[in-house]
Amino acid sequence: MKPENQEADITRITEMVYAHPGHFTHETDLPYRLSSWSAQNPANVRLWEDANGRLLAFAIMQEPFLALDYFVHPAARSWQMEREMLLWANGRAPEVATEQGRTFPYHLFSRDESPEQVALWQALGLTRADYMDTVFMSRSLSGPIPDPTLPDGFVARPLHGSAEVAAAVAAHQAAFNSTNMRPNWRHAMLTQPQYRPELDTVMVAPDGRIAAFCIGWLHPKDGRQSSLEPLGVHPDFQRLGLGTAILRVGLHRLQLLGATSVTLFTNADNNIAIHLYENEGFCLQCREHGYGRLFHPGHQGAAHDL
Repeated sequence: MKPENQEADITRITEMVYAHPGHFTHETDLPYRLSSWSAQNPANVRLWEDANGRLLAFAIMQEPFLALDYFVHPAARSWQMEREMLLWANGRAPEVATEQGRTFPYHLFSRDESPEQVALWQALGLTRADYMDTVFMSRSLSGPIPDPTLPDGFVARPLHGSAEVAAAVAAHQAAFNSTNMRPNWRHAMLTQPQYRPELDTVMVAPDGRIAAFCIGWLHPKDGRQSSLEPLGVHPDFQRLGLGTAILRVGLHRLQLLGATSVTLFTNADNNIAIHLYENEGFCLQCREHGYGRLFHPGHQGAAHDL
């Protein structure tokens, strides 16, 4: 079924994920992903319910991430359920390609894929996409964290709410050389129940621009777990040590709020980021393997898969 009430359905999705810890990769930073403009489009979201209206599964075509976020209640998990969800995705992806006027790939990620899972994905047209592999890294927050060193004139502080959304979007777009971050996404984050303003950190340059940013998320059911997503530095202010500085500020603030561990992720080939995180005490937690399928405008994916 399509979502009928976005706010109510987001609540249902988060409650289901949090009720089954360890089953969804982006559990702690879920509010960030649910805020995306792609997740705000009802055409990109599907829900599965039982006869009593209990939520069994959800799938979200995440256009900015080129990914399908999906989750199945452990009691309902089956290859048939996963196949249904991917058939829907294979029907939605060519529509996205048509809407964008260009090819569109979506990807799935697995840490410990089984032969059965790989066979299912391959039967539905997905192939190994190692260029999309991601690494998850973690570190303990139980010990001391080095103090950040800020260049002269730079100040670290919380974002000034909705009044500073436009500046935050501009910094994000510049840092990642992408227009994926949009004002409606950034505004939606501020309204999430799990959002903590004191964890939304920006580094402001002497000229008033946002030079770096970092958002921390605390797990709502277990405040000891946390994550950082996103973290970036504007290209005009790189090579000044701001990546290390904003990371340390974020870690300090998570620690002050009671978090004892923090996780973040990046592309497996992003050696610069991985080196930065390793220098700050992060260790490899796991590697996720990417599988993807490319769709062209007007491609009849679902019909072919049936």
